[in-house]
Amino acid sequence: MDNTNQTLFCPGIPGAGKTVIVSMIVDSLLSKASQPQAGIAFFYFDTYIFHKQPIDTLLMFTLKQLTKGFSVIPNDVEYLYHENRAKGTLATIE
Repeated sequence: MDNTNQTLFCPGIPGAGKTVIVSMIVDSLLSKASQPQAGIAFFYFDTYIFHKQPIDTLLMFTLKQLTKGFSVIPNDVEYLYHENRAKGTLATIE
């Protein structure tokens, strides 16, 4: 947690506690992320439906998480939104 640009990958058998451990880590990171430049994004993959999760939806979800706390949306993000909306290629996420 003291280093930058880190990735946590937690493979394991069902029921091993991966989700619980990762949830605790994410909660800890979110509570400590007071700097505006700190970006935290995470996914919980279900191996049974992984093939049904399009990459554009995953990328939009990441972008949503990384820009959630911004008071102003970055120009590049706004540009991507308008370009994809005009083309009808805008992924929708909740």
